[in-house]
Order: sequence, then structure tokens, then C-alpha cells
Amino acid sequence: MRVRRPRVTSNDVAKAARVSQSAVSRVFTPGASVSPAMRKLVADAAAKLGYRPNAIARSLITRRTRLVGIVMAHLTNPFYPPVLERFSRQLEAHGRRVLLITLPGQRSGDAALPEILQYQVDSLVLTSATLSSAMADECARIGMPVSSG
Repeated sequence: MRVRRPRVTSNDVAKAARVSQSAVSRVFTPGASVSPAMRKLVADAAAKLGYRPNAIARSLITRRTRLVGIVMAHLTNPFYPPVLERFSRQLEAHGRRVLLITLPGQRSGDAALPEILQYQVDSLVLTSATLSSAMADECARIGMPVSSG
């Protein structure tokens, strides 16, 4: 049995690079202002230590997961895979990730919504699935944009 090593944290990287933890955070935040020298210093320390940013921890701080939930009922329809691929690429180009939820059988979007909400998606796209007005109201109440088509 292998002993699991503790995860390398941004504080470990900051110590190794002799910078602040907030500098490390800025380096790994898309679009943040960081000098090229600082970026290289932190990136080198992170690579040496095997550091990888923790998206879950970041979401706890920012209260945003950058996840878009996509609910699909019928992946067997030949129309959907190319659309899903292109849609995913567009979302990723804007810093978002896709969480795909498929609905087996005749399961409605209503039945899947509590599960989807556990993942704290920032928005929801329903395709080939329906959502009742009560569930749409619940999404509106919590401030989640929903699109269906």
C-alpha cells in the first residue's frame, strides 16, 4: 500500500518562490494582472513542487464554479453529439466547463434538478428535456439562468 503524500498548496508554492500567497493566486487566475517575471517565478516553483490549482477551493472563495450544466435526454440522436461538442468548445473558450447530465428513459428535468444543483452549476441548459414551471421558478429564485431548446 502506497502512502499518500499531502497535497501541495498555494502556500507551499509561495514559500518556494518567496512570494505572497496572493501572488500565486493571481498567477493561476485567468485574466489577472501579473508580470511575466512573477508568472515565470511562480510557474517554475509550482512545476517543481507538482502543484495544481484546486478548482473546488477556488469555487468556495469566489462562489462560482464556472460550470454550465447541460441536461440531455437523448444522446442517441445523431444531431446532439456535434452540437454538444461545439457548444462545449465555445463555453471552454470563455472559461467555462460543461457538466453533462443525461436523463435515462423518460426521466424529466425536474427529477434531475436536485442532483444538478448539488454541483453548484452557474447556469443550466436543457435540451431534449423539460422543466416544469415550478422548477423553473426554483431556478429563478436562486438566481440561476436556465435556457431550454
